[in-house]
Amino acid sequence: MRSNLCLCRRNLWLVLVLAPLVVSVLGSRLSAVRGAEATQLDVAYRSDIKPLLKQFCHQCHSGDKTEAEIDLAVFSDFNQVRRHPQVWQKISEMLSSEQMPPPDELQPTADERAKMLKWTRDYLMMEAASHAGDPGAVVLRRLSNVEYTYTLQDLTGLAGLNVAKEFPVDSAAGEGFTNVGNSLVMSPSLLTKYLDAAKEVSAHAVLLPNGLRFSASKTRQDWTNEILDEIRGIYDRYTSDGGDAGGNVPVRKGDTDRNGRLPLERYLLATVEERDALSGDRKTIEAVAGARGLSPKYLGMLWTMLQDSNAQSRLLDPLRAQWKTATAADVPQLTGLVAK
Repeated sequence: MRSNLCLCRRNLWLVLVLAPLVVSVLGSRLSAVRGAEATQLDVAYRSDIKPLLKQFCHQCHSGDKTEAEIDLAVFSDFNQVRRHPQVWQKISEMLSSEQMPPPDELQPTADERAKMLKWTRDYLMMEAASHAGDPGAVVLRRLSNVEYTYTLQDLTGLAGLNVAKEFPVDSAAGEGFTNVGNSLVMSPSLLTKYLDAAKEVSAHAVLLPNGLRFSASKTRQDWTNEILDEIRGIYDRYTSDGGDAGGNVPVRKGDTDRNGRLPLERYLLATVEERDALSGDRKTIEAVAGARGLSPKYLGMLWTMLQDSNAQSRLLDPLRAQWKTATAADVPQLTGLVAK
């Protein structure tokens, strides 16, 4: 087993070392093949294709008369041909469909047409292979209006934020899409819109001691109310409205219809029922609080207070003594001791 592992490692090392060399050799051979192919195409262009173009095409595509804005006279050599592959794509299509030369012009023979068509296709295939993997010129583009809107919504967390509604409409490119780099132009007026959008976003920023957050509102009063609502939400999660006659202790005061009280009996019941599990480290305060919908922080404080026998207190010692042997049925009595 160990020998096989060593053999695998040795083979992997050889692959890592030799891979660049293999790629380099293959690349050199491929370049040599393409160079030879280009030379053959160059020779054939000068000896066969260029005379045929001059005979059958220059009367409509050279000098002052250039139909379809194609001037074949500029292709004096193969290097000029390679600079305009798009033109030769059109030539290939016209030759293949026999639309060119026009019916009323001098026509090449079938062999001459086949020769021009084959050469053109061979050239285009070579050109495509030589640029394989090259995406061409990549335009540095801006975000479209939709992309910009979604980006800001994700960054700020404000689903209703739409600062691009005043932007000029994005135009569609030839492909029909509005997010193509060539169609996403930047103008001075759009730059002004971006500055206005930045001001709009900054108006929703709320500075904090350790950073910032974003609010759907823009005024300090609304920001204060949001924080207060969050605080009330925390209290509402762990308190009850009104209370009962069991001696629940109020922990916050507010409007009479939202006078939340801490359900102390539920906390004491949790410490009694989970006393052995918590003492034996079989459960954590967080797990017990999460399962019972209680505040982990307050439950932990209550548990520490009931467990701490070293801290002498005339008020807490009677409660601790009864709590150590209490059962679930004794919890209302314990709650009453706190209420006194």
